Amino acid sequence: MSDAKSSDAKRSDAKISDAKISDAKISDAKRSNAKRPNAKRSNAKRSNAKRSGVTTMAGLTAASEGARRLLEPARRAARLLRLRRPPGPRGPVRIARALLARPTEFFEACAREHGDAFSFVMGAVPCYVFTDPAAIEQLLVRSGGALRKDMATRELSTVLGRGLLISEGERWRRARRLAAPLLSRRHVEVYADAMTRASTRFLARVRGELGRGDRDVHEDMMDLTLRIVSATLFGIELDADDRLARVVSESVETIMARYNTGIFGLLRVLFGDRVPLPRDLLEARQQLYDALDSLIEQRRAAPGGDDLLSRLLAARDDDGAAMSPQQLRDESITMFIAGHETTALTLTYAWWHVARTPGVLPRLRAELDALDGRPGVEDLPRLPYTAALVNESLRLYPPAWCIGRETLEDCVVAGYTIPRGAQIFLAPWLNHRDPRWFAEPLRFRPERWLGDLEASLPRFAFFPFGGGPRVCIGNHFARMEAILVLATLARELVYRPTRPQLPEFHAAVTLRPARAIPARPELRRSGAPA
Repeated sequence: MSDAKSSDAKRSDAKISDAKISDAKISDAKRSNAKRPNAKRSNAKRSNAKRSGVTTMAGLTAASEGARRLLEPARRAARLLRLRRPPGPRGPVRIARALLARPTEFFEACAREHGDAFSFVMGAVPCYVFTDPAAIEQLLVRSGGALRKDMATRELSTVLGRGLLISEGERWRRARRLAAPLLSRRHVEVYADAMTRASTRFLARVRGELGRGDRDVHEDMMDLTLRIVSATLFGIELDADDRLARVVSESVETIMARYNTGIFGLLRVLFGDRVPLPRDLLEARQQLYDALDSLIEQRRAAPGGDDLLSRLLAARDDDGAAMSPQQLRDESITMFIAGHETTALTLTYAWWHVARTPGVLPRLRAELDALDGRPGVEDLPRLPYTAALVNESLRLYPPAWCIGRETLEDCVVAGYTIPRGAQIFLAPWLNHRDPRWFAEPLRFRPERWLGDLEASLPRFAFFPFGGGPRVCIGNHFARMEAILVLATLARELVYRPTRPQLPEFHAAVTLRPARAIPARPELRRSGAPA
């Protein structure tokens, strides 16, 4: 009985519970019905909320992108710190002062302390220097598309155009295909006579001006190589006092002086167009462009000449297309600088040592006296000592003392990870004075080149004209020019420097003497010993 009552009580409780559930369902239904009239408004609210969420997400994304850009320099700096970098000097102010005052000495000090690889920061830009020949070969020969010209070289395009020295990619490849055959060893030999003819005329002029005091050796060599490049590049003999060629020379001189001295070039590299071009540079650029455009039009009106400009005008690529007027002008500027500035510097430093190094002048003249008449292209194999003199000048004083590149992607060189956007410098100035490759490296010893030294050297222990696909296209022209000028003049002429030491260098675009190099021209008396 007790169990039955308990069971009835449980059933009664279940019914009450079911009733509560039923009441709850009725209450939920009421609430649901109460909401139904406002369903559209509720959906609209949800839609607005979604749109608001989208707007908020877009705003957050934009803010995130802005923050990312803002933090990128800091992240990049932190990443650079994590990379394994070569050792090097620290202190941006000290580094900037050293680079502006004596960059060659700064590089030498770093190489002595840190070895074949060192790094430093210029402004906010990471810079790396490599002197190991294997690392240089990797960078110049096997880098593929991972590198481009450095910031400083690209800055020169502002005033010197985008010739072979500066251009990149397909523009460079096309220009190289058009110009390279014109400057091969076989093709430049036709200019040998123009080189020796200009040298003979220069010698006659010096002879007529003896007794007028000292001459600046560098200025004389710049004048002579201007006459040679005017004849070979433009087909102009300067004895006729042609105005256009001199305008080209004076304009290039103004431009190179600006970038070779002072802080201007460094500021332009670091800050670009925020540092305006000064008026004299703007005027020099316009005069240079106008003069070259006029020379190009003159050659176009009278085709068929044998000068380089005429041959550039006639050149066609595989598709039969010629160079555009702007490209012709840009390539003319590049060839003018290569045949004028760099050869004049090589000859300037060679003359200094011909006069001041015991035994050099007698040995040089003995070789020249064995020639029959004025030297020509056929005599080049008979001038090994003269060629050795040129090589030794290029070794100790490479006009292109430093070669620069910029990384387009992260790369590994000599075990170091070089980040994208870094500046890489390869310095012939350092390699050419390295005792591992050259005995008594600071002594001027032309005879070192008379044996098998060059063949036994690592490929990039000696590279005055660069190397790889972008080796200087005018290297055959420049070397032949220097040998023939020296051979033509030295038989009768020598410059006797009147100061005991070479002046300091302006080492920027090229390795220029900072001041004049005064010397007394001395002519050899007939029948007198060397």
